[in-house]
Amino acid sequence: MLASGEKATGRWEWTQTESPPAENSPAKIPEVESLASVWDTVYGQDFYVSHVLGTKPFARAVVTGDHGTILHMEMYRPVGEGGEVPVNFRGVARDNKNNIYKVVF
Repeated sequence: MLASGEKATGRWEWTQTESPPAENSPAKIPEVESLASVWDTVYGQDFYVSHVLGTKPFARAVVTGDHGTILHMEMYRPVGEGGEVPVNFRGVARDNKNNIYKVVF
C-alpha cells in the first residue's frame, strides 16, 4: 500500500542488473528501465556502479496501483566484506509521477 492509501500489486522477477526481464517471463513484467540514477540519488553518487551493478540476488518489478500509479522497482541483497548476507534487502523505485522511493524490507 502506498502512503496515499492506494493499493498496488505486482510481482518481483529475479534478473540481472544489465538486462531487462525476458519478454516471455511468467510474471509478464513490462520492460523495465534502469534505475541507476535513482540508486545514486537515494544512496549517494556512484552507489549503483559500486554496490548494485552485477550483484545477485537482484530483482525488478513493475507495480500498478488501483488509482493509476505505476512504480518501477529494483532491489538487491547486499553482501558484507566477509561474505555474510544481511537479512534486509535494499531497493529503490520511481513512479509515473517522477517521485522516487527508498525501498527497504
